[in-house]
Amino acid sequence: MEILLPFVAWALVWIAGTALIAALPRSRGTFTASGEIAWLVGTGYFVGAFLLTVWMRLLSLAGIPLGRGSVGAPLVLLAAAGVWWIRRRVVGWVAPSSGCCSSGWHGAVGAHR
Repeated sequence: MEILLPFVAWALVWIAGTALIAALPRSRGTFTASGEIAWLVGTGYFVGAFLLTVWMRLLSLAGIPLGRGSVGAPLVLLAAAGVWWIRRRVVGWVAPSSGCCSSGWHGAVGAHR
């Protein structure tokens, strides 16, 4: 299980950064522009890594020991809040009770074929 922790941490940083960028106000409510999702996911890691660095620096300056609770818990909360915010905004989000695909996803996938 310990071998998976670096990969989980890496993915968590990426998800938190991507969710934060996606939650920023924009003129369009969906991610349908060409290359928008690629840009969002590509920059999400760098934003997440920067925020994590700043957070760890602040914890260090405050004298709080770095650990899973002080570093990981706020990152999990940020990622969850960002995903929740995006889920509320994006039309065509796959809801757990609606099956595997919704009409919004069919349109987005069909447009790139």
